[in-house]
Amino acid sequence: MRNVTKDNITDVFKSYMSDETEPRMREALGSLLQHLHDFARETNLTHDEWRAGIAFLEACGAIESEDPHEFVLVSDVLGLSSLVDMLHSRDDATSSSVLGPFRVSGALPLAVGGDMKREFGGPVL
Repeated sequence: MRNVTKDNITDVFKSYMSDETEPRMREALGSLLQHLHDFARETNLTHDEWRAGIAFLEACGAIESEDPHEFVLVSDVLGLSSLVDMLHSRDDATSSSVLGPFRVSGALPLAVGGDMKREFGGPVL
């Protein structure tokens, strides 16, 4: 590596993108890189914290399959799915939502207006 410092590493790594990288991908990846590096600097991210983050992503990847989509669930938990919906929803249309209803593999058929609560306790909302 050339003379890379904590102050110039972001620009150095942005420069590694190929000239053939599609412009929108270059913009999105460059911005992601900038924000990740800024986050690490702002929080003074430690090696242990970085390893914990990597372990979290690896654990999601280990159970990722066609069903469930763990990375989509992480996106939901972080609010990213909702934000992307909000960024691209029209003000004059019904808003989209990641709040439900959720699809559950192997769920029994339920008629429109049916009781999803079934034998479970709690009030019907």
